[in-house]
Amino acid sequence: MDPIKQQKWDVDRVMLRSRFVNGDITKATRAELETYLVVLANTGNANKIVGWDETEVVSDVVRHILQVRIAEELHGKSHCLSKKAFWVSIVSMVIALIALVVALVH
Repeated sequence: MDPIKQQKWDVDRVMLRSRFVNGDITKATRAELETYLVVLANTGNANKIVGWDETEVVSDVVRHILQVRIAEELHGKSHCLSKKAFWVSIVSMVIALIALVVALVH
């Protein structure tokens, strides 16, 4: 790997470790978490470089938090969609009642 690219990954990894140790990783956005997984995948022999051997644990934690973020996003979208479906059903029920009244009047 190109030494300049490796150095960038190592800097990103040190920043990730700092966020992980401080607990700030739980506040990361979905995009940040995706970036952190890429960083973890691209730091290669990071144990010798930064003295950090918790790669697998951190990867699992970041992956789990990312899954939670995705689930939250999907829940929000499905909640919004179910509200729309509810209102569509209400409108269709009103239209059906109007059609029934019109049919009974004639």
